Amino acid sequence: MMRKLVKRTAVVLASVAAAALAAGSTASADPTNSPMNFPLHAVCTGIGEVQLNQTAPSQTDAFLVEGTNTVVVGAANGAPGLLQQALAAGTTCTFGFGTVPVLIING
Repeated sequence: MMRKLVKRTAVVLASVAAAALAAGSTASADPTNSPMNFPLHAVCTGIGEVQLNQTAPSQTDAFLVEGTNTVVVGAANGAPGLLQQALAAGTTCTFGFGTVPVLIING
């Protein structure tokens, strides 16, 4: 009798753990639903008004344009090659704090 109870309890706990892992993995699959998401609204050359998302913590200035495969890369981290390419492309994004040169990569 005790053995059946232990087995039943183990099966229930394993099922609950599997369901929790499945729910957690589907929730984290979408970076825009992440509690670590950092959204920014901007108006960018060629793509217009967009919401940019970055999952924190991040060491780059790369933002995913919500609903697309487009990435906006800022040159604010001091990478001179990115700044030169952004200036050469003539692409910018305007945020609440100002306009900055960016690279827009369509995926």
